[in-house]
Amino acid sequence: MNNPTTCEYSNIISQFFSLVRTKDIDWGGFEAEPQSQRRLFHEIFDHHLMLKYPPPLDYQLSFLKQWMKLVEDSNQELIEEIYELYTSLISKGLNDDDRNYCYKSYYLGEGDVFVTLKESRHIVSGGTTGLCTWQASMELAEWIAAEQKEAFNNKHILELGSGIGFLGLSVLKLTSPLSYTFTDCNVDVLKLLKNNVDINNIPGNQIVSTHLDWNSCEQLDFPPVDIVLASDVIYDTELIDPFINVLEKLLRPVSPARVPPVAYVASTIRNEDTYSQFLQKIDGSSLLYKEVKNELAKRIFYYDRRLIVSILEITYNNN
Repeated sequence: MNNPTTCEYSNIISQFFSLVRTKDIDWGGFEAEPQSQRRLFHEIFDHHLMLKYPPPLDYQLSFLKQWMKLVEDSNQELIEEIYELYTSLISKGLNDDDRNYCYKSYYLGEGDVFVTLKESRHIVSGGTTGLCTWQASMELAEWIAAEQKEAFNNKHILELGSGIGFLGLSVLKLTSPLSYTFTDCNVDVLKLLKNNVDINNIPGNQIVSTHLDWNSCEQLDFPPVDIVLASDVIYDTELIDPFINVLEKLLRPVSPARVPPVAYVASTIRNEDTYSQFLQKIDGSSLLYKEVKNELAKRIFYYDRRLIVSILEITYNNN
């Protein structure tokens, strides 16, 4: 049930299923009287995502606790359903998988379309940061949703550093590409990525997920692509040269009759020196770049927007 676009509290539902920190949840528009409590309760806990991919137990408890405090502060009476569910969840315990992994479902802003991911609950897990979703991929997905949906239809798309699949699965649900190739260098990340593709029930004949190590790819064995995507991959200066080398190979035109490919690279600027070095290296390569203004994008996802995210359009310089 529950198409979020028709739900009265779609913003709260979106935050709940994407595991926004409960102390940061925006309850805007929610009235705490019993009738409103009951509507929101059923919109969340009768939602189809609760059956197979619910938020972890400790998150649900924290959410309910915040809800009960909100009702108390509003001098309203708490409905029995909330209290009964809270006491029922307290009696359960977290299993080992719940401590290490969780399901997050990101609402894509239209219909009842979510991207559901199994993610690590730790920023660094198994020696990699690729087992969770990062903000640059969210901002790039928002930009595509706002301005590029038609441009991505009927295209062959390849993603570098796909991680667990948020960006690619968002593109596959928002647009209609001819094919989508996920790539990553970490075996554990690719395993979780393939699991997430299955969770989201994406037709498999258009999707490939494969290992790609930028440091050891003198030749790339991929069919010609139209669009290359990457997000939050420029965080270490040692990755810059290998990344640009791969881009040059992928973006080099293969035929005068074919529209030249283009890359869109989103980067969270955590270290200005690292990002400046990246731009300087592009200037010294056979690539051209220009910054894409992300002004029209609707804010679909909930994440920390205090850090700047830059989106570059990168092409091959034929001159």
